[in-house]
Parts: sequence; structure tokens; C-alpha cells
Amino acid sequence: MIRLKVEYLPGDRDAPPVRLWSSKTGATGADVDRCRQAFLRRFDVERTYRFWKQTLGWTRLKLAPKPARPGPGRPPGIPNRRPAPRYDVGKTVKRGRTLAALQQSGG
Repeated sequence: MIRLKVEYLPGDRDAPPVRLWSSKTGATGADVDRCRQAFLRRFDVERTYRFWKQTLGWTRLKLAPKPARPGPGRPPGIPNRRPAPRYDVGKTVKRGRTLAALQQSGG
């Protein structure tokens, strides 16, 4: 973990320290400086992409209102080409008495 602290900022501002991660152990001053430069370049590239996206309008809301009426579907007067499939009810258990018959007999 590399911790960088800025000594001076214009306008007498105080900057929080920046923490960078490196997998290299025993980093020298040159290694720390190279990590700092890489961070600043990455920061510049990210800001550049953000600026381009804003310029091209890619950050604006995409308003796509739904149509007020449904699509055309099947035109009137044209019959269906194939009938809807019919399925069996699927009753498989034969019951001795119905619920109404059980209530009438009191059982």
C-alpha cells in the first residue's frame, strides 16, 4: 500500500492522502514515483472519456415514450390460420362423494 500526501495545493486547500496499491514489495522512491505518474495518467484518461461522453450526449437520459396504442396485430376480417390448441382437463382421481353431498349428510 502506497500513501501519497500532497504538500501544497493552490488556494490553500487541504487534500486528503491518496492510497495506491502495488503488488511489488520493497518499493523504492522511483517505483513510488512511477505509481504516482500512472495514477495521474489514468485519472486524466478517465476524465477525458467522461468529457467525450458528455460532449456526445451519452450521459443524457434516453426518453423513449411508449406508443399510445398497441401494434397492428391480425387485421380484422382475416381468420386465424390455425386453431388454438385444446388440452385435456386432466382429472385423474375419482372421488366417492362431492363436497356438497358430504355437507348434506352431516359428515
